[in-house]
Amino acid sequence: MTQSALAKAVGVTQAAIAQVESGAFLASEELIAEIAKRTGQPIRFFVQEPAPEFPLGSLLLRSHKSMTKKELAVTYRNAQLAYEAYLRLRGRLKTLPVKIPKITGDPVDAARKTRKSLGLSHGDPIPHLLNVLEWHGLLAVVVPHIGSSEAFSLWFQDTPIMSLSADRSGDRARMTVSHELGHLVLHAGKSRFDVDDSEADDFAGEFLLPEDALRKEIRTPVTLSSLAALKPRWRVSIQALIYRAKEIGVITDRQYRYLFEQLSSMGWRKQEPIEIVAEQPRAFRQMVEMLYGDPIDYRSAAHDLAFESDRLRTMIGFYAPKGERATVLPSNVVSLSRTR
Repeated sequence: MTQSALAKAVGVTQAAIAQVESGAFLASEELIAEIAKRTGQPIRFFVQEPAPEFPLGSLLLRSHKSMTKKELAVTYRNAQLAYEAYLRLRGRLKTLPVKIPKITGDPVDAARKTRKSLGLSHGDPIPHLLNVLEWHGLLAVVVPHIGSSEAFSLWFQDTPIMSLSADRSGDRARMTVSHELGHLVLHAGKSRFDVDDSEADDFAGEFLLPEDALRKEIRTPVTLSSLAALKPRWRVSIQALIYRAKEIGVITDRQYRYLFEQLSSMGWRKQEPIEIVAEQPRAFRQMVEMLYGDPIDYRSAAHDLAFESDRLRTMIGFYAPKGERATVLPSNVVSLSRTR
């Protein structure tokens, strides 16, 4: 909702709304009540202390590609809202230590070091990437449909944060997450003017599809059928496997073009066979369950988090419920626990 639309809905000028947002004008109780009614949020949402605003992070890179100004604002504010809820939950829980590293230098070398830091073997697929990152301190938040981007990431107050689109493609999801992890590892504290987005691509390729392992598994002659057989194991798209095969020199430029021509002729550029279901983060919902039970007492949770109950229910619905994680929590990782 724009300032003008909200102003019209509550019967004031756009300038008045702008002044309220900036803190230059203190809204009356009547105006707050009307804004709460029109936005569907409880009054207590508007009278709480504001949470610190985090930077835009890698979302700035997206904004200079295909994101509109409105998409940028909506995506950022949804992520900020989830982060505010996370802060209130974190204050009542002992959270996991952050073990996601910050590494400068060659992206491929950084990817290998990151695998080692996260306790991952060098040559095997990562079973459930998002859960692994959450166990090592990542805050993964899910926001409604973004439009022209599936994720963005940032460091804020020593916490690595990754915001994911609720309707992200399963075939692309793991590569997208790995790309954003590359930004977190390689580009912490850097401005968008100092960041080469292709470095995150190079990191993602080696992190998710290690060269040594793929050289052993991609047999020549390389065909769509042989790559399709690898898709369920590595849980990435056939297109990503083709690109990676070319990147590490297993296929030539000519073979690369031929394989993509085949993809197009079979209609697989838009929808590939063997659908990969997008991984869902778990930690945010787990925090709510630990404090408000399973099934969740949404009324109590919404009151404490200053959210409207149905909106909170929708937000939490983006996260995996208990029992849907694909892998077992490693023995060397401390689980979330109550502090009081």
